[in-house]
Order: sequence, then C-alpha cells, then structure tokens
Amino acid sequence: MSRAAVVLSLLAVLSLLAAAPTASAQQASAAEPVVLTVYSDYACPWCYLGNGRLNALVEEYDVQVEYVHFSLNPSVPPEGLRLADYFGGGDEGAARVKASHSRLKELTDQQGLPLRQRDHTYNTRKAQELASWAAEQGKGLAFHQATFRALFAEGKNIASTPVLLDIADSVGLSRRGARRVLKSGSHAAKVEADWAASDAVSIETVPSFHCGEYWVIGVHGPEIFRELVEKAGAKKRTQSGR
Repeated sequence: MSRAAVVLSLLAVLSLLAAAPTASAQQASAAEPVVLTVYSDYACPWCYLGNGRLNALVEEYDVQVEYVHFSLNPSVPPEGLRLADYFGGGDEGAARVKASHSRLKELTDQQGLPLRQRDHTYNTRKAQELASWAAEQGKGLAFHQATFRALFAEGKNIASTPVLLDIADSVGLSRRGARRVLKSGSHAAKVEADWAASDAVSIETVPSFHCGEYWVIGVHGPEIFRELVEKAGAKKRTQSGR
C-alpha cells in the first residue's frame, strides 16, 4: 500500500466513524442481507489479507459479498514480473520487497493465513475472467479464495492456464468448462465492465469496501469492518436467524 493509500485509509476510517446512521441505512436493516461490494485484485497482497478478514466478517454478519475486479497493473506479462523489478529494481527494489513481505508476514501470521516468500507478480486478467464465470456457477467465493491461496500460499503463476484449470477443479468446477471460458474469452467483457465500474467510482487503492453509503479503503482491524456493515444495517447472523 502506498503512502497515499495510507492517507486515504485513515480518512476513510475517520469518515466512517464520524457518520451517523441515516434513514436509508436504518431501512436497509429490514432488507437482508446487506450487500458488501469489494474491489480487489488477486495480485494485491493486501487484498489477500483483507479477504481473510472478510471471511470472518461473513461468518458473523448476514451480508452478501459482491466482488468487482480491479487491475493494479494490466501490463504485467503472463510469465510474470520479478517483484524487485516491479518495485524499482536493483538493491532498492529488493529491499522494498523484503520489507513488504516482512510486514505482511507479521499480519498474516496473526490471522492464521499461510504466506510464501514470492519473487514474482503475475497478470490477473485470465484469473478474473474465470472468476466471473465461477460466480455464475455459484462458486465465486470458493474460486476467489482458492486463487488467492494459489498465489500467496503456494507461489503459483495464476496467469497460467494449467494452474487456473487446477484451481477451477479444486473448487468443483468443470475443467472442460473452465478451459472453454479461457480459450474463448467469453467473460472478457465482464472483466472490462468491472474495471470500468472501478474507474467510475474513482478506485485507486485496493482493497476497497463499499456497504450502503459507507466506504472503507484498505485493510483495517475487525472492528472497522463491523462498524462498516452495522452502519449499513447488517445484523449478526444469530439476530437475523440465518
């Protein structure tokens, strides 16, 4: 996350905590579940961390999660790009990679998420196309989680067709169907629409979370995410009877 992203995150939290529940938020509490829109990219390690916290939130609150794909860097080649080069190259790039991994490892360990030391980042376009298809098959969340795991826990190239087919197979999707989606580009327009939707609301930092009239930018502690969905009218599952 960049310095600008940190500033945005702090402003978002202050805005969220200062806002009082509106009539629309109170009315939304009667219509369950509340929709939580998440803007993210598989290449983003903070999205991986945020996804882990999101899983806990969904278990506690009656919310419906909808993912909107975003691309941090669509120009990354399918074979990947060395992280050290991605972060400027040379000793400085290598140092930034090491520092970023150290900080992320501390946070993922606290959350019980596995994290592998990576040396490459990969293009996520094809993974997003397959994720759009997986969502139509009712496997969107499972595919989302498995793709993050493949990259950050196993260090796999999620731009690779064999890797993506294995991910699809692991969550119970048709391997033949997944191959057809990747070969035909049948869901490319859906990904383009997601990118356009991200641009339309000026998404510059991921993960970004939108619920009701409220936004949280970046990854924060569980209490901030609880505050977000509660202000939008979400109830705990024990309260909603779900």
